[in-house]
Amino acid sequence: LIVVGTAHKGAVARLLIGSTSERVLRHASCSVLVARPGPTAGPVIAATDLSRSAKPAVAAAYHEAKRRGVELIVVHAIEMPSSIITAIEPLFAVDDAALASLQQTAESLIGAQLEQLGGSGSAKVIIAPPVNAVVALAKEVAASLVVVAAHGHTALERIALGSVAEGIARRAPCSVLAVRA
Repeated sequence: LIVVGTAHKGAVARLLIGSTSERVLRHASCSVLVARPGPTAGPVIAATDLSRSAKPAVAAAYHEAKRRGVELIVVHAIEMPSSIITAIEPLFAVDDAALASLQQTAESLIGAQLEQLGGSGSAKVIIAPPVNAVVALAKEVAASLVVVAAHGHTALERIALGSVAEGIARRAPCSVLAVRA
């Protein structure tokens, strides 16, 4: 585990000189805790994309919430198609029933994972881009920690897709633990 502090720089400063914590998070071969002042008694949030590589992050969040004696909230964000795809919307249309089914399936998968861990926690499925959903939830519940998987995308994938872990670490109101499998 690498623990690194963070200073809140403006967007222009971050663009010009970068952020040490973001570079460490991007290049570390182990888990990284981006430590910042924030609530200490709030719940622990685990962000999951429901992939196999996200399971260690949910497990780490479960154990940390148990250690702290606080609530665990496991959140999954469903991002709706971008405006490019909506131009050919009839091919990709998602009606309310399909969306409700996606939410129910995600909640069931999260529930099964929590059951495997042998404990409690709550599942929250949000329709929004992942970074926005996790950061907004962390602010809303005054989270003490957000735990997310760091997938280790290549530089090209990061440019094309962005990095959810980096985005959350940049914008979260509390400390962020990025777990590498």
